[in-house]
Amino acid sequence: MNNKKWLLENSNIPIKFNLNLDSISSNNEFLQFLEVQYWMSYLKKYYETNCMPKIHGSHDYRFENIMGKLVQLGAYSEIESFHQYVSIYLNFLHGHIQRANKDPLSFGKVYQSYDYELIIATFLSQAGYFKDYAIQYVFQKRLNILYSFAIEKRYDIYMDASNLPGVKKEWKDSIIHTDLYMDGNIHLPTVHDIIFFGIAMKNHPDIATIDKVNVILDWIFDDRYKDISDRYGYFYIPWGSYATKAICWKFRMPDVLIMDESAKSLNSLLHSTYIMSFFENSKSSDWFNAALTYLNSFKTESERYIFPRDMLQEKKDGYWIFGSHMGMGEDRKIKSFIEIESTYWMEKILDNIKN
Repeated sequence: MNNKKWLLENSNIPIKFNLNLDSISSNNEFLQFLEVQYWMSYLKKYYETNCMPKIHGSHDYRFENIMGKLVQLGAYSEIESFHQYVSIYLNFLHGHIQRANKDPLSFGKVYQSYDYELIIATFLSQAGYFKDYAIQYVFQKRLNILYSFAIEKRYDIYMDASNLPGVKKEWKDSIIHTDLYMDGNIHLPTVHDIIFFGIAMKNHPDIATIDKVNVILDWIFDDRYKDISDRYGYFYIPWGSYATKAICWKFRMPDVLIMDESAKSLNSLLHSTYIMSFFENSKSSDWFNAALTYLNSFKTESERYIFPRDMLQEKKDGYWIFGSHMGMGEDRKIKSFIEIESTYWMEKILDNIKN
């Protein structure tokens, strides 16, 4: 029995819904699933009160976790209620990109381009809105900014902060050079950018787009990338209530050689491998191939997979972008959930590689 058939026979509604839309009677069965209802309740609340939640952060009520989890479970743009609830974000994005921000540099200006453009566009694109005009606008903007940065092969991203006022002593070696955000846009590839570009690969981009994405990925796959902090460092804007702040995360590529020493790394490895599986040139990456080899070490005699439990983490108030919400709606009190979810995620990765 092949793994997809086995999954359809043994899994709960979300995996069935993802693998074969005809395997359950209707969208209603999916929408009535308890875990789907939990995450949809956040969207419904914000829709009914006509307010947007905080966009990024680790809490369950943050936009990035709500959307990441719902799309992972199977929500998509053609589900009427889901489309209705996310329309406020799509409408907001359309209005936002038409407002030229000519204000001086501030943390607020950086957050406007990061939260209100990149993060909103990234998660809407996952839900099936990638070809929308506003999302395409943000995509092309990010692609060109990051391509211009990556093609220079620059890894000296920090500035001399020895004489900067308002900077803690322990942060002085990690102040990101202001030319990398002076216009309010972050000129470093964030984890959200890589997810965004992965969605683009699913939508059959032109050769020019693929070439630019590959240049950006080459910058990430370079050994010098490993020496850069997960948070990149601290942004420095001297006016306002504080001068330094960590804003964004880089894409994590956990070292498979130390998996047994770091549950944090183990937690994010599966998710990171899945994200990178969308890119053709990941196949030539030493890290990606090492990650695949490591994941394949958990293949069973039945050709299915049983990963360590930490790799399938599902916890309240954790970052979806780093694999804190890997659950697919299986009953975690039943031991077989590990084999079901492990096999499902590996099938997703292998399908991406083949296609």
